[in-house]
Amino acid sequence: MKRMLLIILGLCITALFLSCEINTAEDAGDLSISLPNFTNNYVWIQDNNMLLIQAEAENLTKLDYIKFQIDNFESYSIHLEPYNYEFDLNELGDSYNLHTIKVIAVYQDDSSTEKQKDFYFSPCPIEQSDLENINGITGRDAENNPDGNVDENDWSYSINIPTDVSFGPAYPNPCVTSTCTIKLTNQFQLTASIIVLNNKGEIFQIIKAQKTYYPDDAHYITWENIPQNEKDIYRIVYDFQYIDENNQAKTLHGHGDIEIQ
Repeated sequence: MKRMLLIILGLCITALFLSCEINTAEDAGDLSISLPNFTNNYVWIQDNNMLLIQAEAENLTKLDYIKFQIDNFESYSIHLEPYNYEFDLNELGDSYNLHTIKVIAVYQDDSSTEKQKDFYFSPCPIEQSDLENINGITGRDAENNPDGNVDENDWSYSINIPTDVSFGPAYPNPCVTSTCTIKLTNQFQLTASIIVLNNKGEIFQIIKAQKTYYPDDAHYITWENIPQNEKDIYRIVYDFQYIDENNQAKTLHGHGDIEIQ
């Protein structure tokens, strides 16, 4: 009798072990997440305000559904291909920081695979060129006079079109104080977003987020509270949107480097 009970107990333990194993990601299949419309996991408001999230899972014949969730917002499940989810970025408001996407693939046998992906919500678009070659500056003294080297890649726009907006260079540069100034001149009302990247291409500080500037010969924009103990070269990335005299929408985008000494 005791032997029979031991055999039954052994079978139960084996069945329990196997039932737990089936819920592993290895059995369920791999899962991937991509953000096709953005650069290096930086996300910003575009024309339709939507963040497209694409998920791909293995073992599609056994897949039941895929669930998407961003931070603590309500989750959303998709049962048929394509497994694409659009999240309204307006929901994030001005929460310009790191956010997390969680995607769970649930299979018909109740096994599942979960993956997470972080993205940084930025007020300013970030192009691939903004993340490259963060070195070299255009030297200016404290009175905004030329002082030393000129970096031809700085303080221009990524597309070469006629413009009624000028921005930069920053001064003083190199910067040895806690404040650096950049002059903006605009003949039309515009919306400006300006951020600072460190030399790793990470967002270091936000200077302006969707700030409106009315026409003027001189707006003086400052990067304040510069950390003097973090000496390095930093990149200012700027994006201006406005309507020109022909009622055409224009976007101007560029960057410039500042050395902190």
